[in-house]
Amino acid sequence: MDVPSLLLSLMLASGGDVAGDVVSVDFPHGHCRVNVRESGGGTIAFAALPHMIDIEPGTFDFAEVADLLQRNSSPQSEVPMTPETGSVSLFGDSLVRSLTDEALFRRLLERAWQARIPPDNEFVPDLEATLAATCGLDQDG
Repeated sequence: MDVPSLLLSLMLASGGDVAGDVVSVDFPHGHCRVNVRESGGGTIAFAALPHMIDIEPGTFDFAEVADLLQRNSSPQSEVPMTPETGSVSLFGDSLVRSLTDEALFRRLLERAWQARIPPDNEFVPDLEATLAATCGLDQDG
């Protein structure tokens, strides 16, 4: 995939937020994904599903999350992707990085889930339950 296509994919995966920076992390690669925008909000999605749940703005400190993910991930040339690794995409960087720290991902995912905005999607009435199940989250939490 060329860089413009990768950037377009990242923008679409972030809910179309093309005006600001977005960092994305999924674990394992291609599964449950958290996108964090400059606003501190973002989305929770499952990579194979076309729908996502929004996260309340101000939930995250964007710079802190970007720094944390950059410090705790490695270029794929150093840590190749496996079924046990996640991936990190930092907006403005064409490299997809490998993440081996599942606990770090789970902390971000759980924080995002706590700040989720209940979806109002008449076409996918069970979206929240579907994402909870695919991402291993307790729907009551």
